[in-house]
This record gives sequence, C-alpha cells and structure tokens, in this order.
Amino acid sequence: MHMVSRFDSPGRWLVHLVVIALLLSSCGSAARPAPAATIAAGPLPADWQRVDLPQLSLALPPEWAVTDAADVDLSSAVTEMAGQNPQLKTALEQGRAALTSGQVQLIAYDLDPARIGESGFPTNVRLGRHVFPDAPAPETVADVNEQDLRQTPGFSEVQRASVAIGDLTATRLTSKLQINDVAGQPLALALEQYLLINGNDLYVLTFTTPTDRQQSYRAVFDQILGTVRVES
Repeated sequence: MHMVSRFDSPGRWLVHLVVIALLLSSCGSAARPAPAATIAAGPLPADWQRVDLPQLSLALPPEWAVTDAADVDLSSAVTEMAGQNPQLKTALEQGRAALTSGQVQLIAYDLDPARIGESGFPTNVRLGRHVFPDAPAPETVADVNEQDLRQTPGFSEVQRASVAIGDLTATRLTSKLQINDVAGQPLALALEQYLLINGNDLYVLTFTTPTDRQQSYRAVFDQILGTVRVES
C-alpha cells in the first residue's frame, strides 16, 4: 500500500537534491593523497538492477526506483523550498540549472515504505557528470567541492578523505544538512559525496539519507559503490 507522506510528490523529493548540485570548475594537475579507506569491488548481486550510463555503470537494489530528472517540473517545488529556506535560494537555483542541463545523469530512490520512516524522505543516490576542457586536478576539484559545502548555509560537519573504490581512487566528502521541508518542518540529512575523475570527466556520486538512518544504510551504500565500473 502506498504510504502518504509530506514528500509524496517526486518534485518535492527532487528539490532536496538540488541544494547539493553545485557547479564546479578546475584545471591543471596535482598529486592524489594515499587512500584512507578502501571499498571492495564486488560482483553484481543476482536480483539487483544494472544501470548503464555513458562510460560508467553501477547496480542498485531491486526496490530502488530510477527517476529521470528531465521529466520532472521543479519550478513550483523550488519556489516552495526557497520560501522555507531563503538562505538556500541561490543554491536551489544553481541546482535546478544543473538538473535541467543534463549534468545529473541518474537519480534513484529507495521507496520501500519500511525504510522511509516518519520523515517521509526517501534515501536516494544521485550521479552527476561534468566534462572539463582538460583533465581536472583531483585536489583542486576536491577543494572546490569542500569549500562549496562549507560556504553553503545549512551544511555542517564537512569532512574529506581519499578512498579507493576497487581500483578507482576517489575523494569522499561527508556532511550534514539541516533544512526545513516544504511543510516548514525541520529535516536533518546526512550526505556522502564521492568524486571520481576519468580523463576529462568528473563524476559526482551522492547519497542522501535522514541522519537517523545513515548507519543502517552503511552496508548498502558500500555495496552500491562496489558495483561502480568506469570505462577508461
């Protein structure tokens, strides 16, 4: 049975992602630090759904629903969200531009009612792709993303680490985001952002979940990350 919640509209789910769809720019080269953690690559689970994107693929649990951002009108949702969070108006508009420009390639939600909880906010993953004229410097890209998070109102507890995802080297940025939802109710979110560079392409894989459910998703997030494959 469908669970009615204050996030019952796909546009309202999507609008919480646009605050982290920040535009990036960088160039040059820099050395990568040694990975502080390793996420093991794993085989595709038998019942998981494979998602093939340009030069990148991954797998998701069967109950996760993939949404095409191009099919969702965010205008009213962004306006409502900005009304409850005026300090995020600029970030919301930047995020909407990123979603409608095609930079966001994948948005998927865990719609299992048993895991959505009282907040009604579904845990989700978003994959963005940004193509640079020249190969971006990993440290510069990480610096820009970290500063964006630190300077955007509502974000806190920003932490950064180099991680290995199988044979891929990535930067992980974790943070907390405190906002009001479209109904004016407080909502605390935990974010994990993984920056992967392949040639001139920057991929940004972001998991977002209510803070009280972050630990329960730890194994699932790592399992999803373990299925990421990037074509060289």
